[in-house]
Amino acid sequence: RKQTQPAAMYTLFIFLVALIIRRSNSFTSVSSRTERRIYAPTSTALAISSLTQWQDSRRNKKLVESLFAEDATTDGRLLPLSLRGQGSLKVSSNITRFATAAESKQTVLFLSSRTDDDSSSSTKSILLPLKSTGELKLLSFATAKRSLSKSLLLTLNGLLVNRDGALFDNLPWAQWSVDPQKRNRDAADSSIDPKFHLGKRDAYYRFMGKDWQGRSAAIGNIALRLKYLLESDEEPPQGDAIDVDESKTALATRILQLQLRESRMELAGIEAELAATSDTLVDDSSKKSQLSKEKVDLETKIANVENDIAKIGSSPQTFATMIGGILDDVAKWSTNDGKNAAPYRGATGYAPILDSKEDIKGSLLPYTSPFDLLKEILEDQLNAKVIGCVLENTSLLKGNVVLGGAVVLQRITPKKTAKIMDEEITMNDYDEDYGNPNAKGGEVMIVECDSDEAIGMSLACNVDLSIGSTLFEMTSVMGEEQIKEKNSKHIMDTLAVWKAVDASMNLQVEGERQSPGSQSSPVSMPGAFDEMPSESTALFPVDSPVKSLDEYDQMSNEKKAKTLLEMSNFNGRLPRPRVVRQSDSNPLDELLIPLIDESVRRQFRIRDAERKGDTELANELRASKSRRQETLERVEVARENGEDDLADQLESESEFLESLRADITQDEGAYNRYLDRDDWYERDRQAMAARVKKSSFGTLLDGLE
Repeated sequence: RKQTQPAAMYTLFIFLVALIIRRSNSFTSVSSRTERRIYAPTSTALAISSLTQWQDSRRNKKLVESLFAEDATTDGRLLPLSLRGQGSLKVSSNITRFATAAESKQTVLFLSSRTDDDSSSSTKSILLPLKSTGELKLLSFATAKRSLSKSLLLTLNGLLVNRDGALFDNLPWAQWSVDPQKRNRDAADSSIDPKFHLGKRDAYYRFMGKDWQGRSAAIGNIALRLKYLLESDEEPPQGDAIDVDESKTALATRILQLQLRESRMELAGIEAELAATSDTLVDDSSKKSQLSKEKVDLETKIANVENDIAKIGSSPQTFATMIGGILDDVAKWSTNDGKNAAPYRGATGYAPILDSKEDIKGSLLPYTSPFDLLKEILEDQLNAKVIGCVLENTSLLKGNVVLGGAVVLQRITPKKTAKIMDEEITMNDYDEDYGNPNAKGGEVMIVECDSDEAIGMSLACNVDLSIGSTLFEMTSVMGEEQIKEKNSKHIMDTLAVWKAVDASMNLQVEGERQSPGSQSSPVSMPGAFDEMPSESTALFPVDSPVKSLDEYDQMSNEKKAKTLLEMSNFNGRLPRPRVVRQSDSNPLDELLIPLIDESVRRQFRIRDAERKGDTELANELRASKSRRQETLERVEVARENGEDDLADQLESESEFLESLRADITQDEGAYNRYLDRDDWYERDRQAMAARVKKSSFGTLLDGLE
């Protein structure tokens, strides 16, 4: 089947292309006439629509402001920004990728407050550094608003989706992908593991070109395209009517033949399965009954298709009246009469979406950038819309401002109609969840992303790109537009060229000290912490910076962030200051606690369990203390009682117990115990080493301790 279907599809396309070439002009003229029949809305309807949009916009703005509320000392206002242009600044850094070039420059975007005069050539602006030229390319296409061909868009889609930890990775594919048939839930109606959900994969395949509107190669869509062409009122050119009718007949016959072949192959598979079931010793009557029913249905369908083929061959004069119904039947057959209809384009395991006339008409140049396609996927697959895009500080290091993006999604609330006193009214349906029990209409989610992605989504979704008023005043500098010598039409020249008024200004990298006498931009580049080489190549981490619970309690959020970045066994991402500020429990603790000394970690968890009133967990943690932790606690008691000699002896014992462990940051039993040293062997070895005189070896051990 896999070998014969491509050849059949190729032959089918030859017929289809020939017919479309003949009828393309007539289909376009019919579409244009249909557009002219649409009446303009009344002034009252326009006024109501405008008022509703204004109310929604105002409500969304207040909602976004509440989500990104700043410290209590500020007014919490968000300022809308506008993208003014692009420029470049010198980079002052000791990192290898920048230090290799003496005059390294980085592309920056100039963003100014929308309340300022947009026509002014000089204004206070934020200088936002970009990570790559790919980000600039995406924003250039999003700003230019040029319709793109499918081949060009596919080359750009990779720049958006192939990023680690950015917008595409952070979207709630597993939580919000509509699932009306509950295929992502088990027999007990519980959600399966998110890593087995297909939502993210479906979206990725959409970006790779799967199920493109109006261009699907599925049998049902090919049949519908032929049906739409047949419904055209335009007459073919004089002398071509006979050829067109013959092409229609041949194409319709070929579609039915292909459907007949698919049905016969499916019937052969069912018959083989029935034969295998009959040969088994286990009597599975229910399965045999189901297979027998499917066999009868397929035999009926095959007979109907053969009858349709015979009608086309024997009565060509009745083609125009009967072919539409036949093609509709083919389209319905492809989705199993709607039982296997996809909830969104590209859904795995479902039949392809059947294209409408509007889908075919808009299939040529439907998008201007990958952000437009992402907007459509969000509305179609996640049933969500973007209500705001925000730039915020992502750095926890004091004196550093690194701007990142955030997109605010809101679940679209479906509508339902109800009849009250013989009058139908439309209202919001807050009970409909589209197969997502925890994602009702109106729910809001903040999706963290790169700064250029937030700008691109604001352009595609026509929503404000905002920033905190206090943050804008902290990070803005004077910028001005440069005079262009020639008007270039290259896509990378879409954005105007700007420069900082202070020509000596440069870019600083997060976490690095400012060079003496240099003027740095208030916005730093993200630190390349992932490029720092590890100082240790040991199997287990050898760094344990936190030695006691008191020392941990005295650490600030900045100190915890620095400690995480310096640890060899941390390879994640730090939370943003907004997340740390708004969380009930400090997310830095959740990252740092599992990586520190197991004795300190256990003390922290015992105290945390007692604060929450979980005495059972606290007692369980106390009962599972390691020998080393018990010894350390005895050291503290001895110090408090003034028994310094005993404390020193116990401290030496704790150091010995620490030397036995391969990794003191993990609990005892968390890894193979054979990786640790044996207590008796290590004590015997040290005792034997203490009895051996170094002088007995002459100069062999000179220089060794």
